[in-house]
Amino acid sequence: MRGWLVLLGLVLFSSVAVADATRDEVMSGAARCAGLTDNRLSLDCFYGSAQPMRAQLGLSPAPAAQVKLVPPPGAVYPRTDAKRDLDEVMSGAARCAGLADNRTWLDCFYGSAQPMRASLGLTPAPLAQVKLVPPPGAVYADADSARRAPAEKPSSFVTDILGSSKPTASNVPMASYKFGRDGKFTVVLKNGQTYRQEEYDMALAKWNRAPDTYLVTIIAASDKFVLKVKGQPGVAFRVRRM
Repeated sequence: MRGWLVLLGLVLFSSVAVADATRDEVMSGAARCAGLTDNRLSLDCFYGSAQPMRAQLGLSPAPAAQVKLVPPPGAVYPRTDAKRDLDEVMSGAARCAGLADNRTWLDCFYGSAQPMRASLGLTPAPLAQVKLVPPPGAVYADADSARRAPAEKPSSFVTDILGSSKPTASNVPMASYKFGRDGKFTVVLKNGQTYRQEEYDMALAKWNRAPDTYLVTIIAASDKFVLKVKGQPGVAFRVRRM
């Protein structure tokens, strides 16, 4: 019996991890399109970033001209001081995160492009896709919880495999923080842990005080981490441990 539980846990963990990694890859790619100053190219780049999920779902490839616009990991287009019109699109795509089904998530991702399509005078995105995008301030239930929820309460062994939401660090002062060219931060805590903000995370840190005046709590769920700063309620950053 224990052997079957091990196998079940590994299968579930593998499928969730692959889905999460692919979504992260899509969102990271879309975020790297932000430096494009031409909105039509930004939109094409946004669509091209969906290719990893299209490949995973066995769909026809995104047009090569769109895929080629997506900078490789670690690369970005030069930024400008102009308002980034892709922000509204990215914000909508981020609100699709709680959808459990990857095909539905991809439709929601595409539906979030409607504001850009409207500003460019293009034909509207399919209504079924647009309706999937939650309005600003609304989100779907957590994707991990939705995908992992079993018919019955899982054994503690499987639960351990699938991860925990307990804090891994609580009210630990920062030792240092810095911002990259893309505006994302890297934080070193006084316990020696280092975290970098995920490329696709749209939250903006506005820290300007001495590092040790910020107390950080890290919450882990599987291989995902959320960073929260004491005194900043409602603000959470998606980060990865370095």
